[in-house]
Amino acid sequence: MWRIYSAPSGTQNRTVCRGDSVRINVPITPFEANVTVQLNGIPNGFYNEDSALIIVFPQTPGAHVIRIIASAGCVIDTCLINLFVNFLERTAITCPTVIDTFICPVDVDSICFPVTIVGANLQVSVSNGGRYQSGQVCVPVVSEGSFNFTIIASGSCGADTCVTRINVDADDPPVLHLPADTVIEMCDIDTNSICISGIFMEGDSPATMNKICGPGTFQKITNDSGVLCFKPSGNFYGDYFFCFEVNDDCNIRVDTFKVTVVESPGCNLCLVVSIDGGKCIPVGRIQKVDINIESFRPIGGFDLLISYDASVCAFSTAVIEGTAIEGWEYFNYRFNSGACSPVCPTGLVRFVGLAETNNGANHPPAATLTPNGVLIHMYFLVTNDQNVGGQFLPMNFVSYECGDNSFSDPSGNELYVDNRIFNSEGILIWDEENNVTYPESIRVRGIGTPDSCIVGNGKGVPKRCVEFINGGICVIHPDSIDGRGDLNLNGVSYEVADAVVYTNYFIYGLSVFTVNIFGQIAASDVNADGITLSVADLVLLLRILIGDAPPIPKINPHDVDLKLSNSIENGAMTVKSESVNGIGGAYLVYQLDQMSSFGIPELTASSNQMEMMYNVVNNELRILIFSRSGSSIDAGKQELVRIPFEGNQPKITKIDFADADGRSYVSALNNAGLPEDFALYQNYPNPFNPSTTLSFSLAAKTKWELTVFNVAGARVRQFNGSHEPGMVEVYWDGRADNGNEIASGVYFYRLVAGEFMDTKKMILLK
Repeated sequence: MWRIYSAPSGTQNRTVCRGDSVRINVPITPFEANVTVQLNGIPNGFYNEDSALIIVFPQTPGAHVIRIIASAGCVIDTCLINLFVNFLERTAITCPTVIDTFICPVDVDSICFPVTIVGANLQVSVSNGGRYQSGQVCVPVVSEGSFNFTIIASGSCGADTCVTRINVDADDPPVLHLPADTVIEMCDIDTNSICISGIFMEGDSPATMNKICGPGTFQKITNDSGVLCFKPSGNFYGDYFFCFEVNDDCNIRVDTFKVTVVESPGCNLCLVVSIDGGKCIPVGRIQKVDINIESFRPIGGFDLLISYDASVCAFSTAVIEGTAIEGWEYFNYRFNSGACSPVCPTGLVRFVGLAETNNGANHPPAATLTPNGVLIHMYFLVTNDQNVGGQFLPMNFVSYECGDNSFSDPSGNELYVDNRIFNSEGILIWDEENNVTYPESIRVRGIGTPDSCIVGNGKGVPKRCVEFINGGICVIHPDSIDGRGDLNLNGVSYEVADAVVYTNYFIYGLSVFTVNIFGQIAASDVNADGITLSVADLVLLLRILIGDAPPIPKINPHDVDLKLSNSIENGAMTVKSESVNGIGGAYLVYQLDQMSSFGIPELTASSNQMEMMYNVVNNELRILIFSRSGSSIDAGKQELVRIPFEGNQPKITKIDFADADGRSYVSALNNAGLPEDFALYQNYPNPFNPSTTLSFSLAAKTKWELTVFNVAGARVRQFNGSHEPGMVEVYWDGRADNGNEIASGVYFYRLVAGEFMDTKKMILLK
């Protein structure tokens, strides 16, 4: 009979490694029986007849039922075994493959890193002196390099191995960058801080940077850089040492640098005052010239005396609006003979300013007591003489009295005068402290404040602490503005269009120059004698145009005067001339009496080969005699033109003559009707936009001042000068003294010439 011989009773408890089989001894006889093994009703396992063991493969821990069926032929035997299984985890280890790290090479250090190990009854070993504890492996690292560490874990369910490669770089110490030892020039009255930059660090790892010695504060700009600022104290001048430290928790670096504060050569300066003429300009322009100031001490007043070449430029006006002392309560100027006394040269202008006049509670802004920038805006009218082109017109600080070019402190207790004087190119021309090179015995009058002025005045001795820098106006050469003879500025000189523009000028005035008035005036000096807008230039232009004469570089006026006279007969005035070389062109301007009238001017038998143009503008009769064919009026005594009139005789205000070669004459008037009275005429055109011409006549050589006012009585623009008897024309471009265009409206212009004064009205209409 077939049967299971023996089977365990009760529940069989087994502990195995996860994934292993469970073996139970169950002898079955006879040996040849066919045995089927089921686990929880599912075939699982087998019977080993050699060892009499039932072998099953449970997938989960816990309770299971093993059914064993033995059969042979028609005989079957079955038994059940209750099985309870506990699993043990198989040994497994996980560790980092590669670790990159830094170390401090001065330390004996170790590196720890986490590992994961599972299993039962574990034992862990680490190669190369490493150790395992509580989920971490720590290995010794004492130098740079690459190291392999093998971790072996052994337990009830086997063993596992893991290898970690550690790449070790030594931590480079941080690099501290400090400035080189520095010398700072300053004055002990300075209140500003000294700030030193160029302080920063570099390194492989995060670090901190701090100042550990020295005055002041270190302000970080970034984590790696900053600026050191400090104020000198104590004796002020001397050495100041600073220490800085950087620390990256591995290395510490300390370094120092030194700042030496020395007295600046300019510490004896209170002020630097200079004249700035601005950009180069063409002739005939009004130029703004600034007096600039740099203050190291506060001021409350000044008295400045400036010289200029009155033969080539005329002072117009000066203002402090828009300057660093705007808000001062008093500012005024005087020029020429009013600038100094008792005997002074021409070309002087004096400026006096006071911060306040102690006449009320209002005071100038505090900032204006230490002005830096423009002190005064000055305006000068440059002559229209083209010979001045390409020159520099100097303007200098000059001293004729002890108070000239001096500044006062706000209290009035200290007076500041010159210390050094430089020319416009920055070259030293006088040094009050250098008595060897600049002794008092060689001082030129007008240069600096004499030593005799440096005496006590009850409030102390004037202090030499002002540096003066002279300046001037740069005048553009006319050739750099436009080519000679190209009056319409089209790039082609000596063409018919230029002649048309030129002849129209003599009849209609400056209004014919519509392209660029200054460029066109510069181009009008055809004979290069320096005199623009002359009949001599027109005559030569016409001869060049017809091929009768080549362009020439320069023509000098005749040495012998042309004589001009009038005769009255049968209700007409005949104009007569006497010349040494004939007349190629003539320009006559007469002032007409409003109660008189005139007829059409006529050429005479001596001049009928010429051409004539005439026009009346603002009660002025303008007559131009010229020739497009190169003809001329013979030398000697000749009759030029006959002018019919009724009433008072016309008064000549301007004459201009040239011979056929374009050489101008200096004309001598012989009963030719010079103005007998001073007069101010109506501007032309009127209304105007944007420019107009203001004209007046002088009966004698006189200094004059022409001022434009708005309806509120405020001054807008001012011109001045000195002329021989005759007609004077002033071109106004519709701009104020400060260069700004004025608005549309009614304006008044007033002429003061000697004891004469008159005012007229004009309209700007845009």
